[in-house]
Parts: sequence; structure tokens; C-alpha cells
Amino acid sequence: MKTVSKDQIEELYRFTRMHYVEWYDVQTELVDHLANGIEQQWQTNAAITFKDALDVEFKKFGIFGFSDLVAKKEFALNKYYRSLVFNELKQYLRFPNVVFLIFAIYVLNTGLNFLEAKHYLVWSTILIMVGFSSFHVFKTKKEIKKQYKTTGKKWLLDSTVMQLGGFVHLSYLLIHILNLDFFSFFNSPFGTAIFSICTILYAVVIYISVKIVPRIMETAIRQKHQNLEV
Repeated sequence: MKTVSKDQIEELYRFTRMHYVEWYDVQTELVDHLANGIEQQWQTNAAITFKDALDVEFKKFGIFGFSDLVAKKEFALNKYYRSLVFNELKQYLRFPNVVFLIFAIYVLNTGLNFLEAKHYLVWSTILIMVGFSSFHVFKTKKEIKKQYKTTGKKWLLDSTVMQLGGFVHLSYLLIHILNLDFFSFFNSPFGTAIFSICTILYAVVIYISVKIVPRIMETAIRQKHQNLEV
């Protein structure tokens, strides 16, 4: 049976890059899909050229080409990332970790209730969280660029880790808290309690997103590749 050659595989990789697929793991999945489709065409028509067979396979993706598939992959991986975060968060909401969380919420809430200049503590907390998220994005982006210079490859997983499955954008929304009426919101027990609970829970979510989930995903992907090689 006629099969796709190594040179043609490389051409398929170039073809995916030419059509704006920058993630190597998504490129590899597409190359495998295209190669299988071309070989199936050769089974029924061995005379068709590689280029013509590729055109037929590419047209199956519709007028938007690979963009829809890439968007679905990004959405699915972000969703999977967030599901892992929430699964780990459930563990932190159990004894004995939940005792520490309650204590942290109590300390922050007490500080807000006793301080006259509450806005300083609120601003400091928000700036720390936004600053940490910004530093994480900067550091991860730098690592991705360094890896790309060395290997010439970018991975969708790295991009997902950089964005923490989308959670990183939530920290920037905290800035809108500064638009609140401090007197009416933070001078009420309800306001300080809500802010304390949300802040501590969000800090835990960010910790899980940065320190725990990337290792889980990398381990799962490594095992998947090992199973494919067996």
C-alpha cells in the first residue's frame, strides 16, 4: 500500500504552520489526520498526487481551515485545566486544610474591620495578586521563547499553563474593586467578609494553578506519549 513518506510528513508540518497552527502538539495531531486521509485516498486512487490529495483533505475542514479545530483544542485544554484546579480545590476544602483557610479568612477579615485606612490593605492585596499573575505570565512566556529558540517548537500545554487555564485573567478583574464605594462596602461586615473569602479562595486557586496542576498535566501527557510508543 502507498504510504506518506518522511519528506511528505515534513511538508505536512510546513503546511500546518503555513495555515497558522503554531502549537507543535496540535500540528502533530493534524499531520497524523492528514496523512491518514491521504493514504485512504491512495487506497482507492493510487494515481492522485500528494498535493491534490492534501487539497481534498484540507477542504474537509471548511472555509475557516484549521482555525476552528485549534480554537476547540484551546477551549478543551483550558476546560480540562480548570477541572483539575477545582478537583484539587475540593481537597483544600476538607479537614485539616480547611482549618487553615478559615484562619486566613479570619485574619484578613479582622484586619479589614479594625483598620481605619482599609483601602491600603485592599489595594496592597490586589496589587500583590495582580503582580504575581503578571510575573507568572512574564516568566512563562520567557521560558516558552527560550524553548522555541532551542527546539523550534511551541506547545499548547505551555500556553495553557501560562494563562492558568484562563484564571490568570481573573486577577486583572480585581482592579475593578477599586471602583467600589469603599465607605459603603468595606465599612460593612458583609463587605469585608465577602472580600476576605474571595481573596483567600482565589489565592488558593492561583497556588494550585501554578504549582500543582502543571505537574499533573505534564505527567498525564508523558504517560500518554509512552503508551503510544509501546
